[in-house]
Amino acid sequence: MSKSRSPYHRGRRREYSEKPQSMRQEQKPQARPMPLGRKCNPLCPLFRCSKRALIITTRAIRGKPVRVAFCRWIGDECIGASCQYAFCATRSLLPNGECLHAVQKTTGKEKDIIEELKEEEINDKMKSLLTKRFGRKDLDAF
Repeated sequence: MSKSRSPYHRGRRREYSEKPQSMRQEQKPQARPMPLGRKCNPLCPLFRCSKRALIITTRAIRGKPVRVAFCRWIGDECIGASCQYAFCATRSLLPNGECLHAVQKTTGKEKDIIEELKEEEINDKMKSLLTKRFGRKDLDAF
């Protein structure tokens, strides 16, 4: 009998940090928001109902299968963001029914102060004051 192997242990030894294959969890890809324009969409994977009454079903409309959000609580189609029980899993549903992810995409970047100064007509005193205040020498180039 060799000293490296115990008579009571068969097979390869597991490290303590390694989990058994049955306990391993595969990471799911993160859900991305699917707004309709700027409005929240009840078919979005992040849209939730606090009553747990939301069901996504497939109905034939004009002969084509279409996914439809159905509310079990009222027995009709979901009214989406205007429902008092609607919320977003990432807290992106704004009070007016817009999706915060869509609003941020459409607004874009804020304009830099230098670009604003180039657009506006500012006299020399104001330019020198702003140059001193911000410590930027490239503001004198206007």
